Amino acid sequence: WESDGTAEGSYGLLSTADAGWFTIGPLVAFHDSLLFSTFELENGVAVWVVTPHTGEVRRVLANPLRLNR
Repeated sequence: WESDGTAEGSYGLLSTADAGWFTIGPLVAFHDSLLFSTFELENGVAVWVVTPHTGEVRRVLANPLRLNR
């Protein structure tokens, strides 16, 4: 999956992942989902969630503190 320009920054798809959280630039991966975070809000984070197997992309809002756990 590649950024279509709707999110800040440049993003690449991580093809494999170990269990747990890890970060490559703005990309955060957790289990089988990829989270593309863009800090465009004052009190939250706009997050792009990509499921590699289906290619589904959806935008959610999340608490930054929860993302760091």
